This record gives sequence, C-alpha cells and structure tokens, in this order.
Amino acid sequence: MISAVICLPFWDRLFCLFAAYFAWMCHQVNIRAYYKKMYGRVSDCVNDTCMWLGIISVFSLPLIGFFDEHNYGYIHNPLAVVFFSATGLYAWIMAYSMAKNADKFPAEDLPTIKMITFLARIMFLSLLTLGISAN
Repeated sequence: MISAVICLPFWDRLFCLFAAYFAWMCHQVNIRAYYKKMYGRVSDCVNDTCMWLGIISVFSLPLIGFFDEHNYGYIHNPLAVVFFSATGLYAWIMAYSMAKNADKFPAEDLPTIKMITFLARIMFLSLLTLGISAN
C-alpha cells in the first residue's frame, strides 16, 4: 500500500519507491516487447488491444500512488479498479492469443507460451479473489 509506504522511515520509503519504479519500467518494456513478438502472429486488433490495455495499466499505476486512499479515495479506488482490470485483461488476452496461435511462434517459444498461459490463469484467480475480498 503506497499510503503506508509514504509513512515509513526515509530509507525504507526510498527502497520501496525505487522498487516500484523498477517494476513499472519493466512492465513498460514487457508491453513493447510482447507487442513486437506478437506482431504478425496474432490479429492487429488483438495486438493493439493488448497495447492499449498495457498503456492504461502503465499510466494508472503511478496515479494510484499519487492519489492516496485516505485523502483521495474517490479517485484512488476507481484508478485501482482500472489498473487491476487492465492488467488482468492484458495478461489474459495476451496469453489466450499466444496459445491460440502457438503454431505461428518458433518451437523454442512454446514452453514460454505455456508458462504465460498458466500464470495468466493464476493472475485471473488472484484478481478475482482480490475483487471478492474488496467488497
């Protein structure tokens, strides 16, 4: 919880913020890399949808931290829903489209595609559990 992190001592807070920034940058790189990897192998509509969902998740994540839940809950909470929904849909659509078009990818990518599909299912179940527990 970013609101709790802001209240930590300086060095703990700095570490958490740098770790979050690193994860945010990795997420951006992965979105661009998988867009290129899927280009020409899945439909342009699916690939563009994944890119837009990724962009939405990249921009909504720092806004969740900027608008803390205590003072700006009316902004923070919808942004959290947008972030988790976009990230979950991104993972689900990417995994499904890669698995559906696995024959268009090099043979060495098949284990990765299977792992992405497995992790997307776990992510979906985790987000479903988060959604149920939030109410």
